Amino acid sequence: QQKVEQAVADEQRFAAELASREADFEQAKSLLRGSEDSAEAERRTKKVLESQEGQLIADLHVKEAALTVAQVNLGYTKIQAPGDGTVGERQVRPGQLVSPGTQVISFVPLTKWVQANYRETQLTNVKVGDPAEIRIDEYPGRVVRGKVLEIAPASGSQFALLPPDNATGNFTKVVQRVPVKIALEDSSFADSLRPGLSVVATVRTRR
Repeated sequence: QQKVEQAVADEQRFAAELASREADFEQAKSLLRGSEDSAEAERRTKKVLESQEGQLIADLHVKEAALTVAQVNLGYTKIQAPGDGTVGERQVRPGQLVSPGTQVISFVPLTKWVQANYRETQLTNVKVGDPAEIRIDEYPGRVVRGKVLEIAPASGSQFALLPPDNATGNFTKVVQRVPVKIALEDSSFADSLRPGLSVVATVRTRR
C-alpha cells in the first residue's frame, strides 16, 4: 500500500512538474513571438528611416543646387563700373526688377577727353600721340593742350542705329567722319568740364 501511495505521489509530482514545464514552454514561445514581432517592427522602422534618409539626402542636394544658383544670380546683381566716375542719371531704383540689357544708369567717367569727329580726308597724317589744341565755347579765348589718345577703327556711320546699306547700288558718296579721342593734358582744368560741351579741336600732325 505504501508503494502504491508513493507511486501516486510521484505521478502527481511529475504531472505538476510537467504542467510547470509546459507553462514555461508556452511563456517562452510567447516571449519568442514577442521578440520576433519586435524585431519585425524594428526592421520596418529601419526601412522607413532609410527611406526618409534617402529623401532627406535628395532634398539636401536640391537645396545645395538652389543655393549655388542663388549665389550665381546674386553675383549677377552686382554691377561694376568700367572705371572711376559718377552717376549722371539713374533710370531705376533699388529693388526694381530689370531685364538683361536694360540701361540702369548713365555713367560719367572721371577721365575727361574730347571726341572730335574729323572728316576722313583730314586723317591722312593723324597719329596716336600727336599734340592737339582745344578751344572750348564755354571758355572763349582759352586754349587747352592735349594729345590724340585713340582713333576709331571705323567711321561714325558704322556705329549708327541704322548703318547705311550700300549693297543696293543706290550709292551717293558722302565724306565720312571718324571719331578721334583727344586727352586733355591739364587734368585740374579737365575736372571742371562737363560732358557734352562744344569744342573746336585742332591736331598738329608731323606733316
